[in-house]
Amino acid sequence: RWAVTVYRMLSGQMRLSESTRLASAAPQVAASLRLARNGLQVRRAGTAPIVLSFGIPRAQVLESLRFRQAPQTSTNGECGAGPVDFAQWQDGVSLLFQHDRFGGWVLSGRNTTIGTTDGIRIGTTLAELRKKRGFRLERTTLGHEFTVGAISGIVNGTGARARVTDLWAGLSCAFR
Repeated sequence: RWAVTVYRMLSGQMRLSESTRLASAAPQVAASLRLARNGLQVRRAGTAPIVLSFGIPRAQVLESLRFRQAPQTSTNGECGAGPVDFAQWQDGVSLLFQHDRFGGWVLSGRNTTIGTTDGIRIGTTLAELRKKRGFRLERTTLGHEFTVGAISGIVNGTGARARVTDLWAGLSCAFR
């Protein structure tokens, strides 16, 4: 796939004046992604969700996410659990892999469209979180850190209107 600019002269002739190769396009499939305490859920229109659990091979996870644009990849060799490979998308979703296995996910940034299977997303208020079963809040070196079951995150304060700014589950590479 290419983005091109074509100049059409008054004589009718055309000339390519600019071209840029685009990243390969993912297949156009109506699908959505949700984050879960034990991995991910992918839902394609008209089908039951596909569960991608922590521990499955990286190739299987990335193949299931081909409906999204290709991720940027990187490695951090200094994580407490050992080297971690990342697949990161511009919308704030990052997946963590260790020993070629799916280990965790992180959601950060301003993405308010992707959430967890129980309705937590960036922007969820602390008042809403407090209603969740298993909710805990504590002050850590990361800030005001909460847990709801196996899902953790950061809120930007302790008042009822404080909002979630980051979410994660599974393997993490947070330096405390």
